[in-house]
Amino acid sequence: MNTTVKISQETKKRLLGLDLTAKGKTFDMVINDLLTFYEKSGREWKKSFAEYRKSLKDYEKNAALHKEALGTYKKEKKMWDALLKWAKSKGFRYP
Repeated sequence: MNTTVKISQETKKRLLGLDLTAKGKTFDMVINDLLTFYEKSGREWKKSFAEYRKSLKDYEKNAALHKEALGTYKKEKKMWDALLKWAKSKGFRYP
């Protein structure tokens, strides 16, 4: 079954200007190539978006672990600074 699709001269010129339009290709072949490209790029986008979401989850997990480790570090540093201050007040010398 053939269907007529009306396109403007500008659109026709743009289609003919593409690398898709090799000699001997029909507009049906060009449209099929465009559809294939569209479907392929959609699949690739979905795949890359899934990878992005995974990397974002990994980043958020690592950021939370870092924040927790930083909090522990600050608490321990405060404790050691207080201990050093106490030791100096008791006459201990720090090299």
